[in-house]
Amino acid sequence: MRKLLFALFCLLYASVLAKTCPNCNCKVLDSDAFCPNCGRGLAESPKPVPAAPKANPSAQSESRSVQEPKAAETPYGSRSDRSVGSSSIIPLKLSILDPLALPVEKDCTVCGLHISAIYGECGVLYGIQIAGLGEKCRKMYGAAVAGIVNDATDAYGIQIGLFNVAEHMRGIQIGFANYSKRMSGVQIGVLNTIDRSSVQFMPVLNMHF
Repeated sequence: MRKLLFALFCLLYASVLAKTCPNCNCKVLDSDAFCPNCGRGLAESPKPVPAAPKANPSAQSESRSVQEPKAAETPYGSRSDRSVGSSSIIPLKLSILDPLALPVEKDCTVCGLHISAIYGECGVLYGIQIAGLGEKCRKMYGAAVAGIVNDATDAYGIQIGLFNVAEHMRGIQIGFANYSKRMSGVQIGVLNTIDRSSVQFMPVLNMHF
């Protein structure tokens, strides 16, 4: 009988001590307001530790794209194309027949004057280009004058020669035959062709804006 009463007492006491301290896991009474072992308030629930925010690669790339806006695109390329780039910058280039030139580098940036006795090339020109027979320039900002042919990928200004060729032209072409793939300007000559235009071919005068 004593053993039975002792077992019932143990079960009753265990149910009373079913509550544990969230800090030290010590058994406490249900009526206790504080843990007798560590002194923590039992009514308080442990505050979760906020996790450190993870880096978002896409967000970083978006913020970088906002901080570093791209150059505005135009029908004649981006505005960043007007930078001189990593090539050497010189005020004057003299050519006889490339590569017989001073300096020898073809992809240089000329900020001033480029004179060629027969034929000359340069990367970017800011100024005036004069050639006896022909000249070729990747980007030209200014004027190009040649006895036979002017050839430019992007031209902003004026081309004067027997034959004038430009992939993208913004300005004026004057010669016997003028050709431009895309143009915003005027062609004056016997044969005038603008590839991307409603009127592709027109003698004497052709224009597109």
